[in-house]
Amino acid sequence: MEKKKKSESLKLVKIRDAINLINQEVNLLGVVIERREPKQCRNKAWICTLRIIDDSYHEPGLTVNVFSNKIEELPDIKNKYHNDMILFTRIKMQSFGGDGKGVSGACRQRASSFAVYEGRRRQELQDGFVCYQYTSNFLEEAQYKSSIAYLGKVFASSSSYDEGDNILM
Repeated sequence: MEKKKKSESLKLVKIRDAINLINQEVNLLGVVIERREPKQCRNKAWICTLRIIDDSYHEPGLTVNVFSNKIEELPDIKNKYHNDMILFTRIKMQSFGGDGKGVSGACRQRASSFAVYEGRRRQELQDGFVCYQYTSNFLEEAQYKSSIAYLGKVFASSSSYDEGDNILM
């Protein structure tokens, strides 16, 4: 079997499918439902933990650990109402825990990349989705444009924001 070239693009997969692809690289698109504050690792690198969902996997969401040598290169999710989306490329799916039932994704500094898109209210969907942060090694997202639009519509927030609203209902 021939090994894939690094430049070849991986197909976008749903979270439900990705959790079964242990030790493989995948491309994922998800809505960010949680972002933990960045922490410094023992090796002086930084880690930021996100939890994402998509239309195939709502509960409990997939944990993705994003690593970087610089804190400012970690995802900075703007929208506190949890409808901003993140596109990960080449993250490695990993199992953890003794039973191997725990699964997470690792966004590695050199091999992986990400782009963050601002969520939209329902009445703003025609405006498209704006990318407001991306890693320096993130390549053209044109091939994922329809997937971004679809997931954005599925999770579009209501027209009025209230502090206590849960848009994921």
